[in-house]
Amino acid sequence: MRRSVLAVLALLVVAVTSQTIDDLASVEDYYESLDLVTAFSDDSNSSTISIGTPGVGYHTAYTTIGGVQTDKINVDKLEMTRTEYQLGILSEELMRSITSLQKRVEVIMQENKTYTVTSTTTKPPNNNTHYYYSLAPYSWPNCTGIKAVVNKWTQCPWKSVDGKINPAGKSLSAGHSLTYLIRDGVDLATSYYLFGNSAHEQKYTDNIRTFFINRATYMAPNMNYSQVVPDGPEDDWIGSRMGVLDTHGLITLLSSAELMAQSGGTYWTDSDTKGLQKWVREYRTWMETSRLGIAESKGRNNHGTFYYAQIAAFSHYLGEANATRAAVNKYLDTIYDGQIMASGAQPLELSRAFSLHYSYYNLEALGALAKYAQSVGLNVFNSTNVHKASYRTAVNFLIKNTLSTKNSENPANFLPMLETSANVYGDDKTYNYTDAIKYIRNETGGGDLGAVWLLWTRQ
Repeated sequence: MRRSVLAVLALLVVAVTSQTIDDLASVEDYYESLDLVTAFSDDSNSSTISIGTPGVGYHTAYTTIGGVQTDKINVDKLEMTRTEYQLGILSEELMRSITSLQKRVEVIMQENKTYTVTSTTTKPPNNNTHYYYSLAPYSWPNCTGIKAVVNKWTQCPWKSVDGKINPAGKSLSAGHSLTYLIRDGVDLATSYYLFGNSAHEQKYTDNIRTFFINRATYMAPNMNYSQVVPDGPEDDWIGSRMGVLDTHGLITLLSSAELMAQSGGTYWTDSDTKGLQKWVREYRTWMETSRLGIAESKGRNNHGTFYYAQIAAFSHYLGEANATRAAVNKYLDTIYDGQIMASGAQPLELSRAFSLHYSYYNLEALGALAKYAQSVGLNVFNSTNVHKASYRTAVNFLIKNTLSTKNSENPANFLPMLETSANVYGDDKTYNYTDAIKYIRNETGGGDLGAVWLLWTRQ
């Protein structure tokens, strides 16, 4: 095993009781906060590790959130925000998001970072740095009963322990590069649309070209080595179906690329759109035809929802309305019935170690899918399944659980779903989404005030 990965394979017994990560940018800070000096020993007990919510953040405290939500940018509402800003009549809440965006973009421009999978110091099993490479986050070596273990990575079978993150994945930088590319891209595109600074357009364009188009630095359009579960000699390692989830942030990034194309700038050209579309088309083909992609399409929980949300978003970006519609209908016909019960409970998510987090997470995917469905005349938000349940039913179920004092999940993570519900359904006597939003923001020091998505959700 390469030294850069082994150096981080100090799988420690760490009890995290106060560490909070709400912005994806601070994932690195979280890993740096871990004590990676003590070596992983056979008598260590990984079951004692207690960390917060994975994915969006590691939540053990109620605080504000940021980063990127899986979403389709509402250009009409963003235009309203731009007009009100120019007229000086923008609300105090949205001005907070404007100010936060300006500060983040200023940092992006000052740091001038470029992200690419090829910059990794740890090559994937095929030794081709153009391939995205990550470790399955919940995978751990199980060396019980195996004698004379020298290398846990290759000598021991690995198993998944839901909710217990293996910090060894830090050494694989592709996931961080993709995350930061998406985060910076959405901010830069939004900023350019609102303020028209051509330097922001140029930076956005350079980043997209580097990651997806330029032959020297592009990412190969597949996830063959995403969320690898080590098994035997390293050269034989392959990705897992769950790795397809790693690209779900592209849903929002592609929406930002559409926004950039509509903005009529100088640097982003038709050639860039065609180059990005070529990559997206090849990646969608891989998702629909590869063994890993096909397996992920059969996922019944949030994995399946994100799969079809990605296919719908990718098809939309390619201008293929029929393919977008087909992806939405495939989800409704094969997965939807088993995801939400009549009560609004999501049993496949509630069975997880971080049940509320994954309940929110699945609705994040479903909300994005529903917004792309709207673009082809389908009303998923009001579509009920066999249990007569819908997105709204699931949100209503989560309100009382989210506001419970027994909830260890940051309730701020529920705000995007409440904001979507307020926009789609409006308030009624039973469920007042606007009041719930205000309450959670008050309880979490502002919640998502300052987040970029508020500029196009306007809640």
